[in-house]
Amino acid sequence: AIRMYQGLIIRNGSTALGNLNGTYTPVANDIIQIAMDFDAGKFYCGLNGTWTVGNPGAGTGGISFTAGTTLYPGMSAFALNDAMAIIDSNKNTYAMPSGYSAW
Repeated sequence: AIRMYQGLIIRNGSTALGNLNGTYTPVANDIIQIAMDFDAGKFYCGLNGTWTVGNPGAGTGGISFTAGTTLYPGMSAFALNDAMAIIDSNKNTYAMPSGYSAW
């Protein structure tokens, strides 16, 4: 499992893989971006319009996972009063990287 906690990106409960933007604490109206390249086995994250863990448009960086793995989206709002996931490409705040589509 890959999860984000206070800006750290953690795999399987213990390994820090990246950081959204320094020591990050969510604030109102933050937008966390996620892009997945299932063919290349790469996971990318961004914050408020800037890709901070790799660059999906360029295919650089990112966090590796086994290509072809079945993945399921999930979301938890542990320390937030309100959170929302938008998976409709017509409602995204920022443009998707070239070659990507809504899950």
